[in-house]
Amino acid sequence: MLLMAVAAVFVGLSAGCVSYGGLPTSDVRVEAVNSPQIELRRPDALVTPQGTRIHGWACRRSRATVSGSSIRVERIGKEGSAIAFADGSLDTRRLAHHRVGCVVYDVRTSWRLREDETLRVSVRRR
Repeated sequence: MLLMAVAAVFVGLSAGCVSYGGLPTSDVRVEAVNSPQIELRRPDALVTPQGTRIHGWACRRSRATVSGSSIRVERIGKEGSAIAFADGSLDTRRLAHHRVGCVVYDVRTSWRLREDETLRVSVRRR
């Protein structure tokens, strides 16, 4: 019985779902496009009952002005063109004043991605 419980924990950990409250990560390709002001660490694409959730870190580059920035997620089809997009907020006030200079962002979509699609995450300036 104990061996089965250990095996179940191992399977859960190897699926990459423990750190997101049981949500599995998608195998879809994710590209992060940095801006001169903000570096995006490679985000995770999470599979939710409602669609796909994109979760990652945005870090201010040294002495960069970040006000007016937000996150844009593009759904790229197999032909290479954007077929949908979603925008998300970025806490630029905290990003500008935080000693470390990094904040978490989270963009929720209703998309059900196919394996031949790509997500492109970038920074938008207003």
